[in-house]
Order: sequence, then C-alpha cells, then structure tokens
Amino acid sequence: MKDELIGFETAKLAKEKGFKEFCSNGFDDRLEGIEPFGIGNGEISSTHSIDYFDNKGDNHLYARPTQSLLQRWMREVHNIKISILPRTNIEEKRWWDWLIQGQPVIYLKFTSYEKALEEGLQEALKLIIKK
Repeated sequence: MKDELIGFETAKLAKEKGFKEFCSNGFDDRLEGIEPFGIGNGEISSTHSIDYFDNKGDNHLYARPTQSLLQRWMREVHNIKISILPRTNIEEKRWWDWLIQGQPVIYLKFTSYEKALEEGLQEALKLIIKK
C-alpha cells in the first residue's frame, strides 16, 4: 500500500493556488510527455535539484505531492474539506463520489477512491481565490 501522487493537471492547479509545501516528486512541463520525476521515479536528473519541488522557483516545474498531503493542505490552510463517499448501486457495484464541504454531492461514479479524490481535489482547488 502506498500514497497516491497527484496528476499533472492537479499539480498545475495546486501551484496556481499557492501550494508551496516541499515534495520529493515533481513534473517538468518542458519534458516530452510531461513525465514525473523525483524520489521513487528512479534517479533525479542532473538538471533537477530536489529544492525545485516546492513551487517557489522555476515556472516549468510543479511539485507533485501525495493526494493526502494536498487534501490536508486544503483542510488546514483553506478550511476546505473533501470527503470521498462510497455507495453501492442496485447491481452491487461499488462506486465512489466526492463531496466538498458546503457544495452539493457530485454523483459521477468513480471506480476507485483515488480517482474520486483526484477529481475532488481539482474541483476544490478551483474554489480557492488566490490573494
């Protein structure tokens, strides 16, 4: 079992909304295919220092936190709470939906908790008004 890292679109939104926590993984949008790099993804290339993974520097680099770290940052810094709700339909299939506190439940039938959380994080990030 391991923590799921966020995807590139979520990382871009997080940087735009002020996420500056240190992360051991990141994205570089100058690389073909926007491949992730960092600890756990093999060797860090000589052009990337681990210091870049905090969203404070280069405009082409994006910190890639775990979903749980980003969810905690949203809760503690912006008081935005994201919940993932399990539900079972009539055919006994398990689906997941996300709920952002104060927003209506979105019934989109995600096939995994992590997919629902990723989408919920993106939608919650859109609610942040950067000062």
